[in-house]
Amino acid sequence: MKYYFRYVEEIKPPLNGAMLRGLSVDKAANGHFLVKASNKVGMKPKDFIDLAVDQHDELADEVQLDVSKAESRDTVSRLSDLYHKTHGKNLVPKSEESIQVKLIGDMGMQVPVIGFVDLITEDDMIVDTKVRSQNRAIDLSRDIQLVTYSKITNINKIAIAQVVDTKEPKSDLIVHEVSELSISSVSQKIRSVSGAIRKRVFLPAPEGSWYCSKKWCFYWKICPYGESSK
Repeated sequence: MKYYFRYVEEIKPPLNGAMLRGLSVDKAANGHFLVKASNKVGMKPKDFIDLAVDQHDELADEVQLDVSKAESRDTVSRLSDLYHKTHGKNLVPKSEESIQVKLIGDMGMQVPVIGFVDLITEDDMIVDTKVRSQNRAIDLSRDIQLVTYSKITNINKIAIAQVVDTKEPKSDLIVHEVSELSISSVSQKIRSVSGAIRKRVFLPAPEGSWYCSKKWCFYWKICPYGESSK
């Protein structure tokens, strides 16, 4: 249903506080790895944090924040510092061209794919930067985005470099080797969803999904499977 509202009805959800904080850390990470690709070290911690905070402050007044602007800024500062100390230090880009790589391809079934890879490392690993508010279990074998990128690039190793905004912020690198079974499963899911879209059949999220809720879905009030179904 999110696809229907976003791309058919063209109702674009506004940037929220969590998205802004993720965007801010992501921009600093991209800048850091561009520098690291040339000097092997990357940005200094203060420069990394300042870049993330500047991105936050540039857009904060346009966003309906879930906390005060000062608190949101402090969170960005704390999480960007943690990202720099862990993923920023440990991950090494393959080249300057391996940051924010635009991919255009398909899964071999006439379903076009356009996307951007945050980072490809020197040891051939596709990495996606994430800032999360909760520490949830992640099964990368079912991650449509990363498995699709793996298929298009012929790079088997995928990862999420995440920082989690918990009481004690956490940093994790979650790595997965993509199998043919994963590719087949994701391909089937894409085929099923694309077929439904062509037929204008828009299905609800799986029952019990955390993201199908008033808190996490912008379309909750207008979705036939959201508030109106209760």
